Amino acid sequence: MKEGLWTAVFNARGISGAGVIYLANGQALGGDSLYYYKGSYEFDEATGRLQANLKATAFVAGAIPVFGIPASSFNLNINGVVSGDTATATGIVSEIPTVRMQINLVKRADKIGLWPRGRLEGRPAGVSDIYWCYAKRGPTVYSGKGEEYREAYRCQLCGQRLVDDPNRHDFVLHIEGPGVG
Repeated sequence: MKEGLWTAVFNARGISGAGVIYLANGQALGGDSLYYYKGSYEFDEATGRLQANLKATAFVAGAIPVFGIPASSFNLNINGVVSGDTATATGIVSEIPTVRMQINLVKRADKIGLWPRGRLEGRPAGVSDIYWCYAKRGPTVYSGKGEEYREAYRCQLCGQRLVDDPNRHDFVLHIEGPGVG
């Protein structure tokens, strides 16, 4: 199964819904207009079988899922078959095992590759922050040298100061420690 972004159209008890799910490294993240999903999946390349366990959690008060019973959260066990960039599956709500969802999935985009894996050269010490540069679609690293330096720091990729346009760079990761190596 190709990892990446999938759209899902699902129905239960005559009610339909739709959402997205991102599958990568055995983890599943997604959502729709009422719930976000988080869980894990397994795919058997030889048989095309897909198995996933998701927890759906409402982020809208009073949310009613497609099975028609108000729920602030529920667990969904999914079993299905993948064929190319499409999949058909059945989901069973753990808390109400008689409820079954029919799910059709279509792969829309490949897994995002942020940057090639490799070894960090040197032994950075202190504090480092990784930001994502939208202009150049890559990571830039700020190594802590005080607040004055942070305000003057320019992206290694696009040359813009990080403080000039907070929408151009997203914070990704903060690292503290004696070093990597």
